[in-house]
Amino acid sequence: MEGKITKVFNAADQIQAEMIHDYLKEHGIESISKQPGTGEYMSIAMGYSVYGTDIYVKEEQKAKAEALINELLYDDGDPSDDEEIKLPWWQNKRIVAGCFLGFFVLAILLSIIL
Repeated sequence: MEGKITKVFNAADQIQAEMIHDYLKEHGIESISKQPGTGEYMSIAMGYSVYGTDIYVKEEQKAKAEALINELLYDDGDPSDDEEIKLPWWQNKRIVAGCFLGFFVLAILLSIIL
């Protein structure tokens, strides 16, 4: 890649970085990645890097690349995602915790009364 490059995103892991690279390539933007700090050594030793992976593009394509990354990761256009997910009562942590608490309070009251 010739010319000035600039960082546009820090991917959480290599899988996310590859997904972003592919998406940018589909839209005609060339990108490269580099693991910051000792990230490359950590990837070798531990299999992953806590520093993530930096994505770089040409400086003149930065705005378009950032918009595409935001579109890919944060804006899927499905308005139904904004709705709260309804779980069955036995999978709702608050309801289950309330049932356990009620059972123990009832058991304690019964043991005191009897």
